[in-house]
Amino acid sequence: MNKKFNQKILILSFLLIIFFITPTFADSLDCSKCSINQQCSCELKLDGGVCTSGLWIVLNSEGNPLQFPVIVGIPPAKVSFTPTGTGKIKIMGFCFSTPMPIILKKEIEITKSFLQCPATCKIGDSCTCTVTNCTDGLYVMINKINNPVDYNTYPYLSNIKTDPYTNTFKPKENGTVGIVAVCFSPLPPKSATADIIIGGEDSKCHVPHEDPSWLPQNNDYEIKVLEKGCTDSCGTEYKIEIRRGINCGKQLWIWVSPNVSPLEISKCYLVMIRTGGCGYTITSRLQNEVTCPECDKCHTHEDLVWMDGNHKLKIIQKGCTANNGCSEGGSTASTEYLVEIRDKNNCGKQLWLWLDNTMTQNQPVVGKCYEAYIMKYANNCNAYVIRYLQHEITCPDCSATCGDLNGVCCDSGQTCIGTEISGTYDCLGYPCCNGYCRFTTSTIIADHTTINKFDSIPNSWIEKAKETFRISYGHTSHGSQIISGMNILKEKSSLYSFNTDGGINILSLHDRTPSGDLGNPDRTTWESRTKDMLENSNNNRNLVMWSWCGQADTSESNMQIYLDLMNQLELDYPDITFIYMTGHLTGTGENGNLNQRNNQIRDFCKTNNKILFDFADIESYNPDGSYFLDKNANDACSYNGGNWADEWCAANPSSDMCSTCSCAHSKPLNCNMKARAFWWMMARLAGWSGE
Repeated sequence: MNKKFNQKILILSFLLIIFFITPTFADSLDCSKCSINQQCSCELKLDGGVCTSGLWIVLNSEGNPLQFPVIVGIPPAKVSFTPTGTGKIKIMGFCFSTPMPIILKKEIEITKSFLQCPATCKIGDSCTCTVTNCTDGLYVMINKINNPVDYNTYPYLSNIKTDPYTNTFKPKENGTVGIVAVCFSPLPPKSATADIIIGGEDSKCHVPHEDPSWLPQNNDYEIKVLEKGCTDSCGTEYKIEIRRGINCGKQLWIWVSPNVSPLEISKCYLVMIRTGGCGYTITSRLQNEVTCPECDKCHTHEDLVWMDGNHKLKIIQKGCTANNGCSEGGSTASTEYLVEIRDKNNCGKQLWLWLDNTMTQNQPVVGKCYEAYIMKYANNCNAYVIRYLQHEITCPDCSATCGDLNGVCCDSGQTCIGTEISGTYDCLGYPCCNGYCRFTTSTIIADHTTINKFDSIPNSWIEKAKETFRISYGHTSHGSQIISGMNILKEKSSLYSFNTDGGINILSLHDRTPSGDLGNPDRTTWESRTKDMLENSNNNRNLVMWSWCGQADTSESNMQIYLDLMNQLELDYPDITFIYMTGHLTGTGENGNLNQRNNQIRDFCKTNNKILFDFADIESYNPDGSYFLDKNANDACSYNGGNWADEWCAANPSSDMCSTCSCAHSKPLNCNMKARAFWWMMARLAGWSGE
């Protein structure tokens, strides 16, 4: 009975306070202009100072702009809310810390913006924003919290040219996406913004979080990130595992403060954990990324005097990760692996090796085999480490008997360029060869059908191509189209990096080296320049490609000179990969002489298992597969009736293939398509099956 009486007294007191509250003329509520699905805010401004104690109440006064009322305390002196419908909203700010309590009220109208976006989206679902009453403008997507939008798939900046304009993306992780729309026509210019909160299948946070009494406050910890959760006013929540001390292995959900850069799944960090209003929170990174320590003990390693150099290894098991590198306390190795030797000596022998701690982006996979470089670090670790994983290989078998080793032993997937030594094998059963070993290739043709296979290329095969090939590319203006498109891809992702000086983990491409092209200064000089380059004692090129610049429109006998010279180069230099190429379109159509000469090149390559970059075929189709050679298409993408590049990009303005670049004699779409075909060809040459 006393409890109910006390509640009535409390309510009556609150009403009396409101009745006697008197604002001054200088006090005000400053509210932003508000539209549907945009974050709106109001700020309490007092003439007499700052309000240190109070209450915000935000209610619907006409219609239902708010799904739920907003009732939060002061501070802060600003309240935010996101209306989902039109109507009117009443905002009341109560301040109790002034000499005489005051209340400020304001009513704002919620209008429909020319930019319409959902307030929330789920990971993997299609999220669509619409811009209306605008025929010329710009549309921008920005990752504000975490990275829900993949800029390699969805461009952050697009042109608004249609009314209505729609933009759709599929978010890949939790966070917040900011949208900005600026309209220049019709006048007057206007702009609008929207925030879209991205949640998972269940966008609710894992709250309340556990109160981990076993975790001392205000301390630094090494943690591994296991999972990312929702984003809230407290920041972003992550599931982490403690990886140091007596609590090593324990897991918990924890907030990461909004001012801390996003953490990446499966990585380890040294962080500061404190407690506050949101509970246990990661408030700062003391070290951005650390080698992930394991919670079990490390193994004893052998002193392997025979291990220096290249070896074939099968990864059997992953072991521990030392806190500071090797068990001796060095800092050059991190995680240990149990490996099995799979080369001709000691085949089948198992041992523990450390992995060099610089290989954070190239971790071995249990069950797979690699060509690896092993060396001993006498300083720091004083142990044998896997210094490089050079590339993945088909796992060799240890069951074969070693024969008389002469010449070179070709691995699985390679063929002998020279003469096999009859009856002579290595211990893995591969025949020995007097000559060279190279990967076996059938006909590989990069043409218009490869453009839409670009996104399916595994990253590992792009990396393998970058590690394997050192390219010489002789060309003049038309041949530069491939390079122009490659520069666009390089700007979008470091995966497609290349340069002309042989940098590490980057494709080495000597551009316009040697000089000239397949018809400049004549039809044979390119061949002698190729020989001069390959026979130079400093040469390190292993792939040669030349392009045409108009001279492919010639006689059948002249074209045969080109094919014969290329074929002879392959015989003279069996360890070099040579790329054939067709000539660019000239508008003479299917029945023109140029197409007959290009078909002569195609037939020769298919009959003799050559590698062909079909320059002309790529210019004959748009990315959807529509055919234009029968309409007399030329190298500028023009045909009898229009220009297929301009038409396709007008219909697909947000496509990455329409990215602007300087494309000699042609349109950017043509250059971007050729760059994709080039990387597809390189991945195939590196060993990718194309599937």
